[in-house]
Formats: sequence, C-alpha cells, structure tokens
Amino acid sequence: MIPLAPAYVDRFRAWSRAARKRPAIPKPLHNPSNQCYQNSVIQLLRSSSSLVGILGDEGVGLAPRTAENSRSLQFAAALRDALRFDSDAGLLSRKSRWLGFSLDRQDDAHRFLDAVLDASSTGFGGLVEALCGTTLTRTTRCTRTSCQHESTCITPAELGLSLPVPSTGKHTVAHLLGLFSQPEAVDEDYKCEGCDRCGCCSSILESIGHSEVLVLALKFNTNDERKKLRRGLIKLSQGLQVGSSNFLLCGTVVHLGGYTDAGHYIARCKGPDNKWRVYNDGAPAVVCSYADVCKASEKDVCLLLYQRARQAALPSLQAPPTNG
Repeated sequence: MIPLAPAYVDRFRAWSRAARKRPAIPKPLHNPSNQCYQNSVIQLLRSSSSLVGILGDEGVGLAPRTAENSRSLQFAAALRDALRFDSDAGLLSRKSRWLGFSLDRQDDAHRFLDAVLDASSTGFGGLVEALCGTTLTRTTRCTRTSCQHESTCITPAELGLSLPVPSTGKHTVAHLLGLFSQPEAVDEDYKCEGCDRCGCCSSILESIGHSEVLVLALKFNTNDERKKLRRGLIKLSQGLQVGSSNFLLCGTVVHLGGYTDAGHYIARCKGPDNKWRVYNDGAPAVVCSYADVCKASEKDVCLLLYQRARQAALPSLQAPPTNG
C-alpha cells in the first residue's frame, strides 16, 4: 500500500479548515437520460472529505504526461471536476463512454465506480490506491492431514471490497466483512504444491491493510448476470471497526428495481455540515435523519462508503428503530 506523502496530508488539513469556514453541500446532478447510476456514485464520492480534499484539489499535481497515461490523465481531470460541489459532472459523464458506458442506457453503479477509479488511477499517480486501496492476502491450505501445506500471497490493492449478502436473515456490515474472510474450496483442477494432488485445498482472503476510504459493494444474489433475487436485510452502523482501524459511514447508494442494470439509484450522503441528505438526480437535496438512511438501506443498499475516523473512540451506533 502506498502511504500518503506529508504534503498531501497538509493539503487535506488545509482543505478541512477551509471547508469548516465555508460549509457547502454538493449540488444535485441532472439526469438527462438513464444516468442515475453515475449521479449516485459521484454523490457518494463527494461524501468523503478525503477524496474531495485531495483528489479534488487543483493544487495537487497529476502524474507527468506520457504516451501511456494520456487517457488516464483525462479521466483524473474529469473525476477532479466531478468532485467539485458546484460541478455538473458532465465531463466525467462524457468520458465514461470510453469505458463502455452509454449516456442513454442504465448500468450498474458498482461497475461504474470501479471503472472510474481504475481509469483515473495512473493519472493521479498512485493517490487513488493510497486513498482507497485495501491490501489482501490469499492463503491456500491443503486439507489433508498428512500434508497441510500452506502458501500465502499478497494481492494487488483492491479499490473496494465486494461482499456477498446471504439470501435470508438480517446482517450487520461487520458480519458481512467476517463472511468475506471465510474459507472457500479451491477449483478442483488446482494441484497442491505439497502433496501434488487435486481437489484437496481451500483458500481464504483476509484484509491486512486499509487506506483512508473503505468502499463496500453489497452484491445481489443472481441467477443470471442481471436479475436480482431475494436477499437478506442490512443493518447499518455509523461506526465500523476493521482490524485496528476505525471508520465512519459517509454515504450510501440504494438500488430500486429487479435488475442491476435497470431500475433507479439514489444516494444518501452526509455533508460537511454533518447532515444527511437524499440525492435523487436533479431534485433538490432533502435533509433526512440517520434513521431514514437505515430504513432505506435495509433491503436495497448496494454501495457503502466509510472514511477513517479522526478520533480514537467511535460511537457504537446501530440502526435506530424509529425516525428521529
């Protein structure tokens, strides 16, 4: 994982002080045609003061231009523009066509988020990984008592984690993170390096390092690539402890509809003034309570954005039962 340089930390702190002096909220984003998935992702990213304060800072230089990173630099510039609270994000929307996203067809918000972060990564010169990267290890173990061979490798930094949601029951985010690290069977064709046999190994993914921002995608159960099936309920928590790191919830995206590339996406995000607001495309942002966020997220939440807490102690806040 790439550590943040002191200069970037100083810039973020300066931005935070300026933001406290001039409280502002992101403007709603117009939806000319089936672009709610883009609008909701942009509002989600705007809910992170770290992303806005560093990636959105014109004073933070982009990577030197080369023949190989020319397109990534354009995506980085487009993302920087979209992170401005007064931007209409039109530049990023137009550039998204290079990634296979149509301006008149609905698509998957998680796919768009992944594609934008990945496309702008090189242009930002490693800052995206430094802010959003999660380092994972994959440990493969032989289940045969006579072998028990074990090997571990570190995977490239993931710009977010995909968490499958069981089809029944009610689950906290912490519980889903625990399920993410459960052992799973390895492909039958995989040959154990210890006993040279197939079909006897299991593997486990574990996170060993988190950056400033933690993006979680809660995956629908599907019987094909598009259709959503019945799924369990989600119980949000404002505070989340992952290993020794503490994170606070900044924003959510919910998906309404029966197909991942159809229906409607809505973002609910906490602003610099610590008020939660509903962002439904170009409609005026409506202040809501945390209880409203929890209720709307129970069945349909698909994206969560957490940011590392500034204080050592976090409130142990679960979804409250009623509005307030």
